[in-house]
Formats: sequence, structure tokens, C-alpha cells
Amino acid sequence: MNESAGTLQVWLDGNPVQFSTSSGWTAVLSGQNLGSVPMSNVQLGDDSTSRIYTWYADDVTVSTVPPTP
Repeated sequence: MNESAGTLQVWLDGNPVQFSTSSGWTAVLSGQNLGSVPMSNVQLGDDSTSRIYTWYADDVTVSTVPPTP
């Protein structure tokens, strides 16, 4: 696994979500260091017990192939 060549995309309702980067906005973050150990879980939210918020998620999919529109 090339740990420095990962790609991250987030889609919402069939549309790619834009990320703010130092060089502008993009829908694909490529060349990301995702680590050398295969992922075993995906966490939505964080581990902090001091934050209170409402969060809703429906039909979350994690895949190694891009979604089809």
C-alpha cells in the first residue's frame, strides 16, 4: 500500500462535497497520507465527551470504487 497516495472523496445526495484547501476548493483530495494499515472502521463525529451536538447520518457507504451518479 502506498500510504502517501490515498484519495478521499465525500458525496452527499449524489453530488461531490467540496473541500477547502490552501490552493482553493476541490472535490477530490488526492495524495493523502492515509497510513499504512488498512482501515477497519470509519468514525462519524469525534471521541470528545465535552461536546454536545445533534448529528444525523443515513445510508453511509464506504467503498474502494467511486460512486456512480
